[in-house]
Amino acid sequence: VRVGPQEQNFHIRKALAIHYSGYFRGAFGSDKFKEGETGVLTLPDVDTWVFTIFVDWLCHQELPSRKIWDTRYPCSSPSYPWDGKIIPRCYVFADRFIIPDMTQAVMSYAHISYSECPPWYETITFAFSNMSQNDRFLQLLVDAHCTKWNGDDSEESEGDITSLPAAFLH
Repeated sequence: VRVGPQEQNFHIRKALAIHYSGYFRGAFGSDKFKEGETGVLTLPDVDTWVFTIFVDWLCHQELPSRKIWDTRYPCSSPSYPWDGKIIPRCYVFADRFIIPDMTQAVMSYAHISYSECPPWYETITFAFSNMSQNDRFLQLLVDAHCTKWNGDDSEESEGDITSLPAAFLH
């Protein structure tokens, strides 16, 4: 699979991808599509670090514990928070590529993370812009914000606050 604008190559087991992903099943499972014939799929709009997490999940059928997440994935850092950017992007990826088991694993991570602290406004804005209006992940964000928000927006920028979607606020 060639991922991202630079088309970074990832070598994955076709049988695993087809088994767990409806999208890959459609792309690779038939010779009616060029991907089925060539065995190569290009995903230029997918972040390589999200695909790296998918490959890990595909091999182990679980996401790493929070304790080792930051060491395994260099995209995790204080400026790129685990719960703020990684969780919703992994969820969108799993939903887009029809990977229900990964979607559930990411939801479990999100539930744990957002039960400890409310989601970042940037997370909320991203999720509401990239998920269908009735997605259960959006409800999780609303519930977590309502139960965990303490009025302290010190880590959020004014732009993040003012960009909150109307659907979230309602």
